[in-house]
Amino acid sequence: MILAFLLGCPDNEGTDKAGPIDTSGLVCDRIHGTGGVVIWDDISTTPHFPDEAPDAETKMSSVAGPLGDGVSWIGMFGPQVMVSDDSGCNWDFNGSGLPVGGDWDLVAAGNTVYAFDRLSSQGGYSKDDGMSWTAFDSGGTWLSEVVADPAVAGRLRGVQARGVVTSEDGGANWVLTGPAPAEGLVGGVACASGLDTIFVVTATGGYLSKTGGQTWDDISASVVTDSFVPSRAAIHPDDADVLFMSGRDDDGAVIVRSTDGGASWDDAASTRQVDLDVGAPLWPAPGTGSSLASAFGSGGGDPYINVYEITVSNVATSHVGAYVGVTDIAFRDDGAWVCAVHAVE
Repeated sequence: MILAFLLGCPDNEGTDKAGPIDTSGLVCDRIHGTGGVVIWDDISTTPHFPDEAPDAETKMSSVAGPLGDGVSWIGMFGPQVMVSDDSGCNWDFNGSGLPVGGDWDLVAAGNTVYAFDRLSSQGGYSKDDGMSWTAFDSGGTWLSEVVADPAVAGRLRGVQARGVVTSEDGGANWVLTGPAPAEGLVGGVACASGLDTIFVVTATGGYLSKTGGQTWDDISASVVTDSFVPSRAAIHPDDADVLFMSGRDDDGAVIVRSTDGGASWDDAASTRQVDLDVGAPLWPAPGTGSSLASAFGSGGGDPYINVYEITVSNVATSHVGAYVGVTDIAFRDDGAWVCAVHAVE
């Protein structure tokens, strides 16, 4: 595998870059270069998307950002790293990439980018937009996207089958800091940006920790019944008491929301409103109050996937795009987002 091994611990300072660029008038008629990354200036506006499908054989598996300059984003196109320095309009291959064969998930923290292999314990970090990488091993595979603490350089946390693990040195060393909340297959995991709040969903319930995984509470008794089986979890980035859970009841797929840390739950969307995919990830949007995005399949084995905005405050849904193979979404603090897709309609 091709990795550059550097000395020292990563931090969130990185290389000095130019100040933020005004992208308010940005219009991308299409993405230049393949990769299937779609940019929205705002979650509720018309998306800018490619006018032809990206490479049909290789998909963008992950996207992260923005980096410290506010406009640069980074993505994985197969084993190759791609970088955009204009808020997602144009993308260029950067560096030699991470090892072939990894299913990489990217996490941005300032100007440091972390990569975690979804299929193994391999990981690495880059402080030069993916040109070179320092490798590390976490000791186990991940059940969720690893989260970086925005206030503490090098602090990372994630959930594995063995429990909650934490690194204080940018991934070089990992310590088990909390037990697994329940036995059995974990369907979904979410971790708030401050790292203390973790929400885990299994086939039988939902468990919340506000102690970084040291202690857990079952918060799903009022919603998880014989007729509702949960599958995915999410925590709103603006408020750790706002939780989302998707699952299936007797009528089909359902998304429920709690605004009080799991004490009570309300329906946010269901198949009575739109065709939902119960296994699709949930991506709450920062800066937009009660909105979240998700990728929903059309069912029947059809790989066609729609991306919706769900405004849960009034149980409304609005269709904002149609793509095949939505794999990841990364948000800016104001709600602007970049979506990694496999193909477009």
